[in-house]
Amino acid sequence: MDRFKNVFLLLILYFVLGLHIFANENEKKLEVAFYEAGFLFNDGVGLDKDVVLELEKRLGIEFRHSVKPRARIWHELKEGLLAISVSGVETPERREFAWFVPYVAQKNKAIMLKENSLKYKELEDFINDKNAKVALIRGFNHGEFYEEMFKKIENNRINEVPDVERLFILLKNKRVDLVVSLSSFYSYEFKKQNIAHLVEIRDWDKDNVGVVYGGLVLSKKYFSEEEYKKIADIFMEMKNDGTLENIASKYLTKDEVEESMRFLEWK
Repeated sequence: MDRFKNVFLLLILYFVLGLHIFANENEKKLEVAFYEAGFLFNDGVGLDKDVVLELEKRLGIEFRHSVKPRARIWHELKEGLLAISVSGVETPERREFAWFVPYVAQKNKAIMLKENSLKYKELEDFINDKNAKVALIRGFNHGEFYEEMFKKIENNRINEVPDVERLFILLKNKRVDLVVSLSSFYSYEFKKQNIAHLVEIRDWDKDNVGVVYGGLVLSKKYFSEEEYKKIADIFMEMKNDGTLENIASKYLTKDEVEESMRFLEWK
Protein backbone atom coordinates (compact mmCIF):
# COMPACT_ATOMS: atom_id res chain seq x y z
CA MET A 1 0.00 0.00 0.00
CA ASP A 2 2.85 2.37 0.86
CA ARG A 3 4.32 1.72 -2.58
CA PHE A 4 1.23 3.05 -4.35
CA LYS A 5 0.93 5.92 -1.91
CA ASN A 6 4.44 7.09 -2.78
CA VAL A 7 3.74 6.93 -6.52
CA PHE A 8 0.49 8.86 -6.02
CA LEU A 9 2.24 11.64 -4.08
CA LEU A 10 4.91 11.98 -6.74
CA LEU A 11 2.31 12.26 -9.49
CA ILE A 12 0.46 14.97 -7.57
CA LEU A 13 3.72 16.89 -7.15
CA TYR A 14 4.47 16.87 -10.85
CA PHE A 15 0.93 17.80 -11.83
CA VAL A 16 1.03 20.79 -9.49
CA LEU A 17 4.28 21.89 -11.13
CA GLY A 18 2.84 21.48 -14.62
CA LEU A 19 5.11 18.50 -15.38
CA HIS A 20 3.07 15.29 -15.60
CA ILE A 21 6.12 13.04 -15.55
CA PHE A 22 5.91 9.48 -14.38
CA ALA A 23 8.99 9.44 -12.17
CA ASN A 24 10.56 6.29 -10.80
CA GLU A 25 8.84 5.57 -7.53
CA ASN A 26 12.20 5.05 -5.81
CA GLU A 27 13.48 8.51 -6.79
CA LYS A 28 12.17 11.76 -5.41
CA LYS A 29 13.89 13.81 -8.14
CA LEU A 30 14.45 13.34 -11.85
CA GLU A 31 18.11 12.83 -12.72
CA VAL A 32 20.05 15.22 -14.93
CA ALA A 33 23.49 13.97 -15.96
CA PHE A 34 26.39 16.30 -16.70
CA TYR A 35 29.69 15.40 -18.35
CA GLU A 36 33.13 16.96 -17.90
CA ALA A 37 33.63 19.30 -20.85
CA GLY A 38 35.68 22.44 -20.35
CA PHE A 39 33.70 25.57 -19.56
CA LEU A 40 30.41 23.74 -20.16
CA PHE A 41 30.94 21.73 -16.99
CA ASN A 42 33.99 20.97 -14.90
CA ASP A 43 34.51 20.40 -11.19
CA GLY A 44 30.84 21.08 -10.52
CA VAL A 45 30.55 24.43 -12.29
CA GLY A 46 30.02 25.67 -15.83
CA LEU A 47 27.61 26.95 -18.44
CA ASP A 48 25.54 23.76 -18.45
CA LYS A 49 25.21 23.81 -14.67
CA ASP A 50 24.04 27.43 -14.66
CA VAL A 51 21.45 26.69 -17.36
CA VAL A 52 20.03 23.77 -15.37
CA LEU A 53 19.93 25.83 -12.16
CA GLU A 54 18.02 28.56 -13.99
CA LEU A 55 15.57 25.99 -15.38
CA GLU A 56 15.05 24.56 -11.89
CA LYS A 57 14.38 28.07 -10.61
CA ARG A 58 11.79 28.78 -13.28
CA LEU A 59 10.09 25.40 -12.88
CA GLY A 60 10.17 25.60 -9.11
CA ILE A 61 11.68 22.12 -8.73
CA GLU A 62 15.10 20.53 -8.21
CA PHE A 63 16.67 17.74 -10.24
CA ARG A 64 19.10 15.15 -8.94
CA HIS A 65 22.52 15.97 -10.43
CA SER A 66 25.09 13.39 -11.52
CA VAL A 67 28.29 13.29 -13.59
CA LYS A 68 28.89 10.53 -16.13
CA PRO A 69 30.94 9.80 -19.29
CA ARG A 70 29.24 11.07 -22.44
CA ALA A 71 28.91 7.65 -24.08
CA ARG A 72 27.21 6.25 -20.97
CA ILE A 73 24.79 9.18 -20.90
CA TRP A 74 23.63 8.51 -24.45
CA HIS A 75 23.22 4.81 -23.67
CA GLU A 76 21.12 5.52 -20.58
CA LEU A 77 18.97 8.07 -22.41
CA LYS A 78 18.31 5.58 -25.19
CA GLU A 79 17.43 2.82 -22.74
CA GLY A 80 15.16 5.07 -20.67
CA LEU A 81 17.44 4.90 -17.63
CA LEU A 82 18.10 8.66 -17.54
CA ALA A 83 15.66 11.56 -17.74
CA ILE A 84 17.77 14.58 -18.72
CA SER A 85 21.22 15.57 -19.95
CA VAL A 86 22.91 18.71 -21.22
CA SER A 87 24.67 20.14 -24.30
CA GLY A 88 23.40 17.30 -26.45
CA VAL A 89 23.59 17.45 -30.23
CA GLU A 90 20.44 16.37 -32.08
CA THR A 91 20.68 13.67 -34.75
CA PRO A 92 17.99 11.64 -36.56
CA GLU A 93 18.86 8.57 -34.47
CA ARG A 94 18.72 10.48 -31.18
CA ARG A 95 15.36 12.04 -32.08
CA GLU A 96 13.90 8.54 -31.77
CA PHE A 97 14.33 8.60 -27.99
CA ALA A 98 14.78 12.25 -26.93
CA TRP A 99 13.57 15.83 -27.31
CA PHE A 100 16.17 18.59 -27.78
CA VAL A 101 16.03 22.21 -26.62
CA PRO A 102 19.10 24.14 -27.92
CA TYR A 103 20.65 26.83 -25.73
CA VAL A 104 24.22 27.22 -26.99
CA ALA A 105 25.68 27.07 -30.52
CA GLN A 106 29.33 26.78 -31.46
CA LYS A 107 31.63 25.58 -34.21
CA ASN A 108 34.21 22.87 -33.86
CA LYS A 109 37.70 23.82 -34.93
CA ALA A 110 40.82 21.86 -35.79
CA ILE A 111 43.68 22.14 -33.33
CA MET A 112 47.22 20.99 -33.98
CA LEU A 113 50.68 21.53 -32.57
CA LYS A 114 52.41 24.53 -34.13
CA GLU A 115 55.15 22.29 -35.44
CA ASN A 116 52.55 20.75 -37.79
CA SER A 117 50.93 24.01 -38.89
CA LEU A 118 52.80 24.17 -42.19
CA LYS A 119 52.20 20.49 -42.83
CA TYR A 120 48.41 20.74 -42.51
CA LYS A 121 47.38 24.05 -44.01
CA GLU A 122 44.12 22.68 -45.38
CA LEU A 123 41.77 19.87 -44.40
CA GLU A 124 42.81 17.82 -47.43
CA ASP A 125 46.44 17.92 -46.31
CA PHE A 126 45.51 16.09 -43.14
CA ILE A 127 43.13 13.63 -44.80
CA ASN A 128 45.72 12.68 -47.40
CA ASP A 129 48.49 12.04 -44.83
CA LYS A 130 47.98 8.34 -44.16
CA ASN A 131 50.17 8.51 -41.05
CA ALA A 132 48.31 11.41 -39.45
CA LYS A 133 46.08 10.60 -36.46
CA VAL A 134 43.15 12.43 -34.90
CA ALA A 135 41.64 12.13 -31.40
CA LEU A 136 37.89 12.29 -30.80
CA ILE A 137 35.66 12.10 -27.76
CA ARG A 138 33.60 8.93 -27.67
CA GLY A 139 29.87 9.63 -28.01
CA PHE A 140 30.27 13.17 -29.40
CA ASN A 141 28.77 14.48 -32.59
CA HIS A 142 31.09 17.11 -34.08
CA GLY A 143 28.69 18.62 -36.59
CA GLU A 144 28.13 17.85 -40.27
CA PHE A 145 31.44 19.27 -41.56
CA TYR A 146 33.79 17.27 -39.34
CA GLU A 147 31.64 14.14 -39.21
CA GLU A 148 32.01 13.96 -43.00
CA MET A 149 35.76 14.44 -42.60
CA PHE A 150 36.02 11.51 -40.17
CA LYS A 151 34.31 9.22 -42.69
CA LYS A 152 37.24 9.82 -45.03
CA ILE A 153 39.81 8.74 -42.45
CA GLU A 154 40.70 5.11 -41.80
CA ASN A 155 39.66 3.75 -38.39
CA ASN A 156 43.26 3.03 -37.38
CA ARG A 157 43.94 6.78 -37.61
CA ILE A 158 41.18 7.66 -35.13
CA ASN A 159 41.80 7.51 -31.39
CA GLU A 160 38.67 7.75 -29.23
CA VAL A 161 38.89 9.00 -25.65
CA PRO A 162 36.24 9.36 -22.91
CA ASP A 163 36.65 13.06 -22.11
CA VAL A 164 38.05 16.43 -23.20
CA GLU A 165 41.02 16.40 -20.85
CA ARG A 166 42.46 13.24 -22.36
CA LEU A 167 41.89 14.63 -25.83
CA PHE A 168 44.44 17.36 -25.21
CA ILE A 169 46.79 15.15 -23.23
CA LEU A 170 47.17 13.03 -26.37
CA LEU A 171 47.85 16.12 -28.47
CA LYS A 172 50.31 17.58 -25.97
CA ASN A 173 52.22 14.28 -25.79
CA LYS A 174 52.25 14.00 -29.61
CA ARG A 175 50.24 10.79 -29.59
CA VAL A 176 47.95 12.34 -32.21
CA ASP A 177 48.43 15.10 -34.78
CA LEU A 178 45.03 16.76 -34.58
CA VAL A 179 42.00 17.17 -32.33
CA VAL A 180 38.62 18.69 -33.15
CA SER A 181 37.04 20.71 -30.38
CA LEU A 182 34.66 23.50 -29.41
CA SER A 183 36.01 26.75 -27.98
CA SER A 184 34.28 26.10 -24.65
CA PHE A 185 36.36 22.91 -24.42
CA TYR A 186 39.75 23.97 -25.74
CA SER A 187 39.86 27.36 -24.01
CA TYR A 188 39.53 25.59 -20.67
CA GLU A 189 42.10 22.91 -21.46
CA PHE A 190 44.61 25.39 -22.91
CA LYS A 191 44.69 27.11 -19.54
CA LYS A 192 44.51 23.97 -17.43
CA GLN A 193 47.26 22.12 -19.31
CA ASN A 194 49.29 25.24 -20.17
CA ILE A 195 49.46 24.45 -23.87
CA ALA A 196 48.11 27.59 -25.57
CA HIS A 197 51.61 28.51 -26.74
CA LEU A 198 52.10 25.07 -28.30
CA VAL A 199 49.04 24.87 -30.53
CA GLU A 200 47.44 26.47 -33.55
CA ILE A 201 43.69 26.68 -34.25
CA ARG A 202 42.26 26.27 -37.74
CA ASP A 203 38.70 27.08 -38.80
CA TRP A 204 38.35 24.85 -41.84
CA ASP A 205 34.52 25.05 -41.79
CA LYS A 206 34.36 28.39 -43.62
CA ASP A 207 30.69 28.06 -44.62
CA ASN A 208 29.47 27.28 -41.08
CA VAL A 209 27.83 24.04 -42.20
CA GLY A 210 29.01 22.28 -39.05
CA VAL A 211 27.47 24.56 -36.41
CA VAL A 212 26.79 22.44 -33.34
CA TYR A 213 23.66 23.21 -31.33
CA GLY A 214 24.06 22.05 -27.76
CA GLY A 215 20.77 21.57 -26.00
CA LEU A 216 18.91 20.12 -23.09
CA VAL A 217 18.14 16.46 -23.81
CA LEU A 218 14.80 15.16 -22.51
CA SER A 219 14.11 11.44 -22.61
CA LYS A 220 10.82 10.64 -24.35
CA LYS A 221 10.24 7.95 -21.74
CA TYR A 222 9.98 10.66 -19.11
CA PHE A 223 8.64 13.68 -21.03
CA SER A 224 5.61 13.96 -23.30
CA GLU A 225 5.58 16.28 -26.31
CA GLU A 226 3.46 18.74 -24.34
CA GLU A 227 5.96 18.79 -21.48
CA TYR A 228 8.84 19.23 -23.92
CA LYS A 229 7.08 22.22 -25.49
CA LYS A 230 6.58 23.81 -22.07
CA ILE A 231 10.28 23.54 -21.34
CA ALA A 232 11.15 24.81 -24.83
CA ASP A 233 8.98 27.88 -24.14
CA ILE A 234 10.92 28.51 -20.92
CA PHE A 235 14.19 28.42 -22.85
CA MET A 236 12.79 30.85 -25.41
CA GLU A 237 11.98 33.20 -22.52
CA MET A 238 15.54 32.76 -21.22
CA LYS A 239 16.88 33.68 -24.64
CA ASN A 240 14.60 36.66 -25.15
CA ASP A 241 15.18 38.15 -21.70
CA GLY A 242 18.96 37.88 -22.06
CA THR A 243 19.48 35.14 -19.47
CA LEU A 244 21.18 32.69 -21.87
CA GLU A 245 23.50 35.41 -23.14
CA ASN A 246 24.40 36.45 -19.58
CA ILE A 247 25.18 32.86 -18.62
CA ALA A 248 27.31 32.32 -21.74
CA SER A 249 29.20 35.56 -21.04
CA LYS A 250 30.54 34.07 -17.80
CA TYR A 251 32.41 31.37 -19.70
CA LEU A 252 32.92 32.42 -23.33
CA THR A 253 34.63 35.41 -24.93
CA LYS A 254 32.55 38.28 -26.25
CA ASP A 255 33.02 37.10 -29.86
CA GLU A 256 32.08 33.53 -28.94
CA VAL A 257 28.91 34.69 -27.16
CA GLU A 258 27.89 36.84 -30.14
CA GLU A 259 28.56 33.93 -32.49
CA SER A 260 26.54 31.56 -30.32
CA MET A 261 23.53 33.88 -30.11
CA ARG A 262 23.68 34.49 -33.88
CA PHE A 263 23.74 30.77 -34.65
CA LEU A 264 20.79 30.22 -32.31
CA GLU A 265 18.78 32.64 -34.45
CA TRP A 266 19.15 30.17 -37.33
CA LYS A 267 17.67 27.29 -35.34
